[in-house]
Amino acid sequence: MSISPDQIALTPDQQQQLARLAEQSGKPWDAVLAEALSSYEHAPRPQTESAESVFDAMIRLGVLGAVKDGPLDLSTKPEYMERVAAEERGESLQLVEGKPLWQVVAEAAAALPAEIAERLPTDGAEQHDHYIYGVPRRPQP
Repeated sequence: MSISPDQIALTPDQQQQLARLAEQSGKPWDAVLAEALSSYEHAPRPQTESAESVFDAMIRLGVLGAVKDGPLDLSTKPEYMERVAAEERGESLQLVEGKPLWQVVAEAAAALPAEIAERLPTDGAEQHDHYIYGVPRRPQP
């Protein structure tokens, strides 16, 4: 069944844009529209209030609070953390169940439901200020 652009309620500007994109890509207008709709459908969405936050998911999965007997401030220098562990407790930093932190994080990430994992930012480390504080994204190099 073939439908023409004038059979869909588009503004004249939208019809012109669709025609221009179809001409530029060399594809029929319905293929361009289908591609745009597919991209929109799979694009990351802002988190809604009803969705589980990353923080809540980490609490639920037991990732937060997994380090026992560590310093209260994890932003300290690694040398200090090693010295504190060696001198004050005489033992190395231990994780719950004896797993290394990277393994706990990897297991938690693997356990996330697909619908939550798909909404997680892929540039979180690079753009952490944007996600934490809401500042504008930094330009990419």
